This record gives sequence, structure tokens and C-alpha cells, in this order.
Amino acid sequence: MAEDIATFTIDQCRGRQKVLRQKITGYCTRMRKVITNKLSRREATRLLDEARTLLGDSGPINDRLLELLEEAEGEQQQESFLRYGGDVDTVADEVAAYISSREGDEASVPGWDPADPEVVAARQRAQDAAKPVARVHAPDEWITNYCSGREKPFVYSGDHSHTSVRVDLEVYSGRALDWFEWIDLFHSLVHQTGKAPGEKLAILKRNVRGETADLVYGLGGGELAYKESLRRLKETCGSRAVIRAAHLQALDRVEPPTPATFRRFAEKVRTHLFNLTWIGDTGHADLIERLTQKLQPHDRLHWNDGQRGGLERRTMNEFGHWLCTRAAAYQNAYSIAAEQHQRSNNPERPPQTGNNPHHQKRHSRAHQASTNHRAGPARGAPAPTPREGTTPAS
Repeated sequence: MAEDIATFTIDQCRGRQKVLRQKITGYCTRMRKVITNKLSRREATRLLDEARTLLGDSGPINDRLLELLEEAEGEQQQESFLRYGGDVDTVADEVAAYISSREGDEASVPGWDPADPEVVAARQRAQDAAKPVARVHAPDEWITNYCSGREKPFVYSGDHSHTSVRVDLEVYSGRALDWFEWIDLFHSLVHQTGKAPGEKLAILKRNVRGETADLVYGLGGGELAYKESLRRLKETCGSRAVIRAAHLQALDRVEPPTPATFRRFAEKVRTHLFNLTWIGDTGHADLIERLTQKLQPHDRLHWNDGQRGGLERRTMNEFGHWLCTRAAAYQNAYSIAAEQHQRSNNPERPPQTGNNPHHQKRHSRAHQASTNHRAGPARGAPAPTPREGTTPAS
């Protein structure tokens, strides 16, 4: 896809998306026909690879639509995109089961050897694609469970009027990027305590500002008001379309790393990718490809060689882990080089007592006391003698 998708309009995105989805549906239909009629396993694998490639091509278009559409339409768009991804995963499961059921059979296509390394690799790709992805629970999912009655509030047994736990919750910034972190802390520090719902609501109101505070302004009335506040916050601050767009935009703004900044770059990218997995994004090859374009050529080559192909199977968390491992290698090498350079330019000197933290603390106290005493006596009065073990003020 050579076009600059960032310049597409809504109509252009929908037109291109329609073509890609028609092709994906066509490939899925053809794969099911191959399975039903017990045709070529190689053809089934090839069709699966084509469908996954098209699904990856539709990722940037979906991202662009989420930027252009209103929130409600954006959520529908994201659900539709995930539905097509689920269809491809379902067919991949069927292809893997079909290949496994025919293991040991003779090739239905002349020249196709089941023991051929390429065939074995294709079978492994189909089986890996069919592996179910463990469902992750977003940090704010407890709100839905609690408001629907599936989660009961945590209650201490016995006397809990005095607790040794000190609740220290920061004010929510109102940014989508900070929502998961803040609501998870609220859940741990406030919600799962023996406090009454009204007290929890008061703490909630005290820790939101600006437009976020407007969402819960005036609400009162015990547990019903507390649930309504949580529901409003999740619908607005926890909007999946907004969170996804915020993380993608943040990733686009991250500057390409230098060897000195590689570690910070890696940690930022891994955090954004990890948070994207909370909202159902598990492995878009196009996003990983865009991030690798920020790397130096030898780093991109190292990533591609280490993966041995299989672009459609690379997950965002795997990429984030690799990125931090690569950054650690840079950090160690450059730290060693910096220490060697410092030792070569600064010959070894005898240790000074001033480097002792305990001595520095005592010297600081003595210097402050000396300064206070000097402010008191008249001019010409002798300066007080410093305490033993301290450095006289000059």
C-alpha cells in the first residue's frame, strides 16, 4: 500500500476498506470450500496467508477512520474491524484442524511433499495462527461487573473503623493515556476497601478535575450514585476508540532513537503497545512495521532475522520485549565504553572524605550552624570553632 493513508478522507478509507473486506471474505469462502472438498492443503495455507496479509493492510485504514470518525461511529468501526479479524482466526482454526487430520496422507497436488521444510513451516504457521489468544481483562472491566451486580463490594470482617492503610491516590489527569493506570489504582486503593459507597464517591469526586469533574458533578445518594459515576467515567474516559487513537498518535510522535536514547524509546513504545493489548489489539504487523522504520537499518535487520519471517504472527508484546532487550544491550555496551573513557581521562585519585555521605551530612549541618552563628555576633567577633570532624568554613 504505497499511498499515504494519513491523507485519506473518510470516503477514500471506506472505499478501500470495502475492497479489502470483500477480498478477505472471498478468501475465507475459498478456504472453507477447500476443506469441505478435501482439496489441496497447500492451497488452504496459501489462502490463509493472503487473508492475513489483507487484514494487516486494513489496519492502517482502520486507524485513519478512528481518527476521522466521531466516537460512536469509531466504536462501531472498531467492532467491525475486530469481527473480520475474528473471522480470519476462525478459518485459521479450521485450516489447522484440516491439515492435522490429513497428516500422513499423500499429497493431493503432484510435487507437494508433506515432509518438505516449506510445507512443514506452512503447517506450523497455520497451527500457530489457530492458537486461541488468552482473553485479557482491561483494568476498568471491574466497573461493568460491579455496576451489573456480578461483583460484590469488598467488605472487611470485624472492626474496620481504624485502618493502617493510607489511601494516597493522585488526581486523574483527564488524559486517555492515563485512564487505565489511574482507574486500576482507584480500584485497589479505594474500591476494594471497607469504605461505604458514599465515602468512595466522595474520594472519587475529590480526585478528578475539569471536564472529568463535570461528569460526576452533583451526583449523590449512596451506591446508586457511586455506580452511575463509575459508569459515566468508563464511557467517557475509557472510550476504547479514544484510547486506541491516543496511543497510536503517541507512538507516531516518538522520535527515532539514538544509541543514547534507545532505552527510553524502547520503554515508551513497550508501554503503549502493552496498553493497546488491553483493548483487543494483539498483533498488527503494520503497526510493528511502522515502528521498525524508526530504527536503524542494523536493528531492523536484527528483528527480521530473529523472527525468520512470519510477519502476520508477530505480536506487539513480543516486539516490545525484543525492543527492550535490544536496548539493554546498547545500554550495557555504552555504559562500559563511557566508564572506560572516564578512567582514561581521569587517573585514579586517593579517596576523599568528602565523598562519604555520612561526612557530607555532618559537614552540611556544621556549615549551617556556623552560618547561623556568624549572623548573630557583632562584626569582628571571632568565628565559633567548628565541631570535631567537620571542615571549617573558609
